[in-house]
Amino acid sequence: MSVLRQFWIANAAFILGTLVLSANATAQEPDWTKPYIGGQLGYSWDNIDVSSNPPGAFSNLGDFGGAIGGIQGGGNFIQQGGLVFGLVTDFNWLDGSAHASTSQSAMAIVDVCGDGCLEETTVESQTAVGLDLEWKASVRGKVGVLAAPNVLLYATGGIAFARLEANASQSTTVTTISPSQTTTSAGSDNAILTGFVLGAGAEVLVTPAIGVFAQVLHYEFETESLDLLGSTVNVDLDETVAMFGVSFYLN
Repeated sequence: MSVLRQFWIANAAFILGTLVLSANATAQEPDWTKPYIGGQLGYSWDNIDVSSNPPGAFSNLGDFGGAIGGIQGGGNFIQQGGLVFGLVTDFNWLDGSAHASTSQSAMAIVDVCGDGCLEETTVESQTAVGLDLEWKASVRGKVGVLAAPNVLLYATGGIAFARLEANASQSTTVTTISPSQTTTSAGSDNAILTGFVLGAGAEVLVTPAIGVFAQVLHYEFETESLDLLGSTVNVDLDETVAMFGVSFYLN
């Protein structure tokens, strides 16, 4: 059974359980048209496609995932019949990174004595690279339908931003001379990724001022180019995030 399918099963159980607990929470139909603040926790599955020119260790980076959590704020501004329209913005911190390394040997012409003594010898190089996704934010519209007076099923979408940090280090060793000679270099670069986000979720008002929600969001970011150790690294990132959270409605 896939992780997302497990999430939606848990989501359904969450909604049904909350409905039972909150069935008598309010004596009248709640008013959804209020501003709110809140927070959320979840998990992010990150799919990354990396290429570099010239080719290098970045092509070995694989998919990764990690915990995600943050804050949100927004409001529902229109409630017409069973439809609710609103706007939300959120900011999330992530614990997600990918790392890879490569080793290779090659023959090269090297000045083995430092005074023009050229000789064909073996040169070994090791490269370590990493990508860290530090935070992610979005501004989204929401359109929902009331499945019950205190249960809102909604779709959401908008623009998204994320900060990506990349780093690389490289060591080159000439092993066929004594003593061996090693040179090292390191570099880093970062970028703010831009893209879009689409998703769906459900929220239940357990009191007129407190809502609990579960949602799945999918992010697609534009390809970004980074400069590391003389290479141009192109990063293409998309993510799927599952979250639970709480909203506090303001009167």
